[in-house]
Amino acid sequence: MQDFRTQDLQQIFDQAEPEHQPMLSMLKSSPQDCWMLKVEGQPAGAIWVSAPYEGVSQFWMYLLPEHRGKKLAQKLWAQVQEQAKTKESHALEAYRPSEKWLAEKALALGFQEAGAYHLLSWPAPPQKALPEGFEIQSYAEVQKDDLLLKMLETAYAGQHGHQIPTPETVELLLESVSPEHIFLLKHQEECIGITRLEMWEGTHVLDAPGLVPAFRTPELALALVSQVSQNLQGFQMSSWGESPALLQAYLDAGATVVERTPFLVKALEP
Repeated sequence: MQDFRTQDLQQIFDQAEPEHQPMLSMLKSSPQDCWMLKVEGQPAGAIWVSAPYEGVSQFWMYLLPEHRGKKLAQKLWAQVQEQAKTKESHALEAYRPSEKWLAEKALALGFQEAGAYHLLSWPAPPQKALPEGFEIQSYAEVQKDDLLLKMLETAYAGQHGHQIPTPETVELLLESVSPEHIFLLKHQEECIGITRLEMWEGTHVLDAPGLVPAFRTPELALALVSQVSQNLQGFQMSSWGESPALLQAYLDAGATVVERTPFLVKALEP
């Protein structure tokens, strides 16, 4: 296994199937978490292992089609485990398990489903008022990066599909989403929730609300969705690792499932 090199990744990128290219391109932004497998001096595959979030590291592995034999896949998997243990992770979660090749390998290695990603469609905003004592504030009114980082850390705690946020995470978020479209939920001046509204190929997409565990109820999450989507005629919402009760609350309020991708997780042996 060789260290990751951007120029090597470009060689794999040029040969990869179109559905894998977005992920390979994304890896260029985190070379410290990537490693390259070479065969006879030529790039054959790559892995990515994130820093752990609540003890769980996400990972992704890729082999060019001509190298997808069992032996090389085992080499990649061994390196994934080694890097995860180096990062003091106690479990691994497959990133983008909807990719058939990765899902098949993960299931063969004993991974099991633990929650799921859902893309939901709302034909109209739900109607739910915020309880007394709660208010919504746009990040444009706050502009405190440390607060935004804290909310990204705490509002999604315990939910699969999330990575540990860093100051770089905040920087990238603010580069892609305007502060006016990032919404904070406050209770008696304390920030306890967050969501954001993005545009994907002409469609408004809301990030499912994150709420700190003490306030994580379906009623409050639904009210936050309702209040930030009131001016939309229809929209989608990406939901990462929400509880079955919360997902059902969204469906009962009018949402439908467009896409479902299970998160595949496996504990690491000591």
